[in-house]
Amino acid sequence: MLVTTAALVLVACAGGDDTTGAPVTAPTVTAPVAADDEPTASPSTGAVESPTAALAGFQTLDGGTFDADVLLGEPTVLWFWAPWCVSCRAEGPHVVEAVATHGDDVRFVGVPGRDAVGPMEQFVADTGTGEVTHVIDPDGTLWSEFGVFGQPAYAFIDAHGEMEVVVGSLGARGLDDRIERLLAA
Repeated sequence: MLVTTAALVLVACAGGDDTTGAPVTAPTVTAPVAADDEPTASPSTGAVESPTAALAGFQTLDGGTFDADVLLGEPTVLWFWAPWCVSCRAEGPHVVEAVATHGDDVRFVGVPGRDAVGPMEQFVADTGTGEVTHVIDPDGTLWSEFGVFGQPAYAFIDAHGEMEVVVGSLGARGLDDRIERLLAA
């Protein structure tokens, strides 16, 4: 069992900085937002249909409570990472570069998960990603909500609430290309 678990962790965190390979893409999810820009609940499941509303009330790495309303109607990139993930660490500089290039047009939110706050804080310090707001998800609740099954992963959410989740390393060029497509939507 331990060998199987270790193998799955290594596979999920593998990938490096491959900017030419195709990451595994989860199904695109369309999540409409009500006309008044308020998230709507699905009567069948009770789940919030707005992807960004799922982040509401979660603690941020700096100790605050995340206000998901700042994301309504804004193109948003969620970056799912784990402190122990080597590929996530390699993606850090690309995220920093993307924030510098697109930060005026796109909101960036890190979603560290599956570990304790201390290692998450160390990861942010090591990678220089402190400019990004990080919503902590120690037990993987948000990861599951977004269909993230490995890391690194990204959710690209356009201003209309349509979302595409990409699991795998994107590298600088791949991340920039995805953001350009997000802005063109």
